[in-house]
Amino acid sequence: MVQLSAQAVGDTSVLRLDYQGRRIQHPDDAYSFTLKVWQQPPLWGAELYSYPDNQRRYTRFYADSNRRILQGLYTSYHASGSMSEQGMYENGKRHGRFDGWHENGKQRSIFYYNMGVVVDTNRRWNDAGELVYESVLNAEGTGYVKGMDRGAGFNESGPMLKGARHGEWTIYQEGRLLMKMQYIKDSIAVSECYDSLGNVANGLCIYEKEATFPGGFNGWRNYLQQNLRYPDEAKRNEIQGVVKINFTVDKDGMLSDYVIASSPHESLSKEVMRLLQKGPKWVPAIQYNRPVKMRHSQNVVFRLQ
Repeated sequence: MVQLSAQAVGDTSVLRLDYQGRRIQHPDDAYSFTLKVWQQPPLWGAELYSYPDNQRRYTRFYADSNRRILQGLYTSYHASGSMSEQGMYENGKRHGRFDGWHENGKQRSIFYYNMGVVVDTNRRWNDAGELVYESVLNAEGTGYVKGMDRGAGFNESGPMLKGARHGEWTIYQEGRLLMKMQYIKDSIAVSECYDSLGNVANGLCIYEKEATFPGGFNGWRNYLQQNLRYPDEAKRNEIQGVVKINFTVDKDGMLSDYVIASSPHESLSKEVMRLLQKGPKWVPAIQYNRPVKMRHSQNVVFRLQ
């Protein structure tokens, strides 16, 4: 763990932000807000808290007053308040050792960086403490990545060239080959998927794809235009802003486990819940060419005309 003493200089500012990180004035429009923006010569510090539950998400230091160039200590936090990740930035890039922790407090990862490029020996563990990933790289980020099977987990292995995947990568699950990809500087040029008998599978071979509303962005926009009802209570009180909701998209596209992450008002939260519960099935997420259950976040913007 990196330790760095800090003492605020001058007044502390409070900046409220919308869901795209843009500065706003009215707190009801806030998705998150930054507290304790302070100067610590020669750096500037900032802490981001979620809205409205006031949970700290990260502490960062910057080289400039506009807070665009990360410099110095970086710390992120789990929702419980425990540390998630910590390390140092140099001129906007990760530099040196970064540590990660699971929410149960066990070590999640140890990675080393040379101005943004992963170097040296790096490891990742699951929350039971089992090693699931290891990479051995030189000072330029060239070397090899090896994943390890742990239960029903997947592992990816392949060569790195100067910080980018380059060459043939494989994905296995419990000793069975699932995919092969030919990378050219982090871009997949060719991919092959394999069936349970080890034969090349026909059809699409998708490495990874997020869950989506049917029809994608345009389908979601049209659905909102046709079905969203601005609550009367919110209209009367001129309440507007962004509702962020988290939910699970199952393998068959069904939605469940709804959690309102942030909202300006309960009436808007209820309307978002209604929209999702009465809506169609989603297109499930894809990982290693198969539908998977995945957690998803969605923002719904309410604006009075």
